[in-house]
Amino acid sequence: KFNFRANFGVDPSSKLNISFSNGFSSNLTELPDNDNNGVGYIGIATVSFPWEQPLIREDPVTGETVETCALSFELSLATGAPTSEFPCAVAGDPDQGARFLAGRSFADIASRTNDQSIERYTGSGNVIWNPVERWTNRFTLGYDLVNSRIGLVVPVDPDLPFSTGSLGNIFKVPSTSRNITMQGTTTYLQPLTSTLDFEFTGGVQWFRNTTEEDVTQGQTFPATGPSVSNSVINQGGDSFDEQKSLGFFTQGQFQWNNRLFVNGAIRWDNNSAQGENLGVQTYPKFGASFVALEGQGIFNMLKLRGAWGRSGTLPGTNDALALVQTTQVALEGTDQLGISPLRPGNLELAPEVGEEIEVGFDLAMLSDRLGLTFSYYDQKTENTVVLKDL
Repeated sequence: KFNFRANFGVDPSSKLNISFSNGFSSNLTELPDNDNNGVGYIGIATVSFPWEQPLIREDPVTGETVETCALSFELSLATGAPTSEFPCAVAGDPDQGARFLAGRSFADIASRTNDQSIERYTGSGNVIWNPVERWTNRFTLGYDLVNSRIGLVVPVDPDLPFSTGSLGNIFKVPSTSRNITMQGTTTYLQPLTSTLDFEFTGGVQWFRNTTEEDVTQGQTFPATGPSVSNSVINQGGDSFDEQKSLGFFTQGQFQWNNRLFVNGAIRWDNNSAQGENLGVQTYPKFGASFVALEGQGIFNMLKLRGAWGRSGTLPGTNDALALVQTTQVALEGTDQLGISPLRPGNLELAPEVGEEIEVGFDLAMLSDRLGLTFSYYDQKTENTVVLKDL
């Protein structure tokens, strides 16, 4: 594992700040076959009898070199009788798989390689501009690049512990994911009276996410050349997903004497994952909080709060699209390319919409040594996105 980060900042003037953040990480993980895996270490040990596996040892009593097992050898040491008095279930038995899953040993499991490598770069640029007092503008650009590769190799083994897979099996999945985000906001604070302020915020957000993946597999290859290109049987596939979103938002907040806060906001979103005919989605929200007590007796602060809002959860990248799949069909004695429906799609597919109301209070006591927070919410989700079979 390797990580590197570098951050830079510069202030060309008292009204302008520019900063950059960069990070790179590289990880190589070797994963042993384990847990709920029929060809893993724990799976083998659970369904097997390793204490009865064949061993070549010197008999403790006769001194002869014999084929025995751990159980017989220990019984011979404990009783003083030769190992021949304690026949092993699998010693000399050609069908050793009956006592050890498919004849596999821990050494067979260790011969398999299963690794994952990930290299990731994250970078962002941030510009803050304050042209006049109480007016702040911020622009942020972010980039996230992830290259990963999953590799699995079953080496050639003439004893075939993994059945035909031991003739050579290799599986590779390289993938690349790119995420680009941009956000710009402007905030202006306007005093209305000596105790009442109004703050306005507006902004725009845009992102584009893409994932590209290739899958290759090879079967049956030379013992010294585990590669897809050297395989007798090889196959592959690829996929590409893209999602884009553009959103605008605006918010206004009144603040009175730093005790009463009332805000309202609205957001408009258009995303490529939703149905083509759907158009822009609107999500409003409102909220208020009031500091009812402050610095009175044992109570340092009592703040009452409440909010209502709507939000959307996007469908999957291709959920709204009508998809087909290729298939092999027989036509006039030859194999031809055919196409069959996979998913009907939905041009009106909308995001799942959640509506929530929340009320509560925050109480601080004994000079902030003791605090109590209470919240109650009621949330309802509509237009749940589910897969519909043809």
